[in-house]
Amino acid sequence: MAHERPLSASELQALVSLLDDRDPAIVRTCRRRLEREGLRALPALDQAAISGSARGRLVARHAARRIRELEADRVLLGFAGPAEQALDLEEGAFLLARTSNPRLDIERYRDRLDRMADDLDAPEARSGDPEAIARLLRRTLGVRHGLRGDRRNFFDPQNSFVDRVLDRGLGIPISLSAVYLFVARRRGLPLFGVGMPGHFIVQCGDDGEALLDPFDGGSRIRRSDCLAFLEREGYGASETFLRVTPDRLILARMIVNLVHSYRRLGQQNQARRYGALFERVADEPAPL
Repeated sequence: MAHERPLSASELQALVSLLDDRDPAIVRTCRRRLEREGLRALPALDQAAISGSARGRLVARHAARRIRELEADRVLLGFAGPAEQALDLEEGAFLLARTSNPRLDIERYRDRLDRMADDLDAPEARSGDPEAIARLLRRTLGVRHGLRGDRRNFFDPQNSFVDRVLDRGLGIPISLSAVYLFVARRRGLPLFGVGMPGHFIVQCGDDGEALLDPFDGGSRIRRSDCLAFLEREGYGASETFLRVTPDRLILARMIVNLVHSYRRLGQQNQARRYGALFERVADEPAPL
């Protein structure tokens, strides 16, 4: 496609005015051009979303949301950078959440994590004892704050976005584990993600013995139980599956969970969208 010159304000307004045209082909053409214009089209679209005809308002809202989604995707990929580069999981998780809610106020949720971390100001946190830290995390995050697994609607995409996990207190193993990590890191606690096949848990300390299952309210889980689970699920009881998972791989796995969730819902456009994000972050093909 030849490079398109930016549209003037009057040209943008003219295209927006055609969004309630009775010819669907004209509406599609105008919408695609506005979407290619990106953020520059948002003021005109936002105005049309509140002052146009009923049909025009609907199309304008959809076009504006699509532009914001595309921008959120672009920001996430810019943050992620090349696959060999380390990244910060918390920043990545919030940018991922913004792909679903482009207007997300990230700082408001960071403040909530700060307050949750304040609740970890206890002797156990300063002891350095992995078992004591594990008990503190369960008592604080699993019991006091009520973080738990969504067993009824496990594949709901909301369970993969950390803002919704914090709002609802519900999530899937990896998103709940991510919240545990974000809170623990604020206190400098030695907590690490462990991405087993088919499940995700967290490890307190370096020896790999103090393991917690955030999906089960932060309950303690024995290493032997993890190996038995792996054997039962057909992966084989290999210690390699219990290694600490780097932040980039955690973020990639959060994204690929969304691919699976949207496929189960029959939302193929969204599945493809998150598949493309996964491929860029993980530098490998999205699963079929």
